[in-house]
Amino acid sequence: MPYDPIKEFAPIIQMTKRGAMLLVRPGLKINSLKAFLAYAKANPGKINFGTSGNGGVFHIVAAWLQNGTRSKFTFVHYKGAGPMNQGLVAGRLDAIPGLPFVVGPHIKSGKMIPIASLSETRDPNFPDIPTVAELAIPGFDYSSYSGFVAAAGTPRSIIEVWNRALLKVSHDPKVVKIMEDQGAFMAGSTPEEFGKKIDKEYHLWHKVIRENGIPLKKL
Repeated sequence: MPYDPIKEFAPIIQMTKRGAMLLVRPGLKINSLKAFLAYAKANPGKINFGTSGNGGVFHIVAAWLQNGTRSKFTFVHYKGAGPMNQGLVAGRLDAIPGLPFVVGPHIKSGKMIPIASLSETRDPNFPDIPTVAELAIPGFDYSSYSGFVAAAGTPRSIIEVWNRALLKVSHDPKVVKIMEDQGAFMAGSTPEEFGKKIDKEYHLWHKVIRENGIPLKKL
């Protein structure tokens, strides 16, 4: 990229966090992460694992899961999350990562079975579904988030004004409700906390990408 994502921005606040889940097709007759990994190890390459694109975030997450559990999946790359989701519903795929607020209707109808949270914590809407970090890979955490940054060098006084204003917004019940309806939960943070979050994510995903030989996604 033509810029340095660490050095050229000044973090203001993390606003939201949105979790993801590992989902399987009902026909696989698997209802837990333990059973899924046991099947994958006993049948190397037989799990057709869908992604939203070669080199995309779901490909990276799936590769981390594969290597971290010493499993072997066959990745099937789709052009976007929508076609990937339909691939699981149609039974062409065995497993996918997915966003609960997007695939919620398929979960309710039984067309997708959630077996693990891909985030570091359990999803509040699915408290009985354990995390990958709990059961298989300590420290495993994929969750998308949103926030605000300014240009590097922005005066601290301006950063603080923006932080206070946006923190107030993050506690507004109407905003909280709107975001929760979209599967996102308000975070709120200091500029320093958000900076540490960005730095951690930057180095984490670089490590996963390098270790798995993930190619650069062409946009």
